[in-house]
Amino acid sequence: MSTINLEYESPYSGFYNVFGSQFVCFSTQPQLQSWKLEQAINADTICRGLTEFYYDTESGRGHFILPDSSLSPTGHHTLRYPLPNVVTQRTVYRWQDRVRDETHTHIATGAHGFESLCCSEMLAEMVEEAQMTTNGKVTCPLCQIIWQDCRAFEPCDFMVTGTDR
Repeated sequence: MSTINLEYESPYSGFYNVFGSQFVCFSTQPQLQSWKLEQAINADTICRGLTEFYYDTESGRGHFILPDSSLSPTGHHTLRYPLPNVVTQRTVYRWQDRVRDETHTHIATGAHGFESLCCSEMLAEMVEEAQMTTNGKVTCPLCQIIWQDCRAFEPCDFMVTGTDR
């Protein structure tokens, strides 16, 4: 998990008077993934509910609209990027004559975003999305163990070829 620095420019003042919204321009480092950047900016309380997001990966400049807002997010901001993805699942396991029913918030992985890091859904008899108030905190002990074990690796420890990531 890392952070990025965003510099919000002064919003165009006439836009709010005409449309009741703010047109906000920003600049940050180039080559970020646009959808992840939009998620990170939208998670910031100042910019929650943004629409019409645009980011140029080459220049690192972009803009968005804050509907029905008179907030002014000008200046320097530091955001978490990318945001941590979690998934809350109710999982039922059956082994011999015993049934185990668990609900945990897991670290989400995979292309679909609903697979857990610990792969708890692989051996389960039933998996369903669940609601839990954890404020994005991981409650699965196995996900935590796997995450701690993997933290020793750095990007220089990998030599993966033939992937588009």
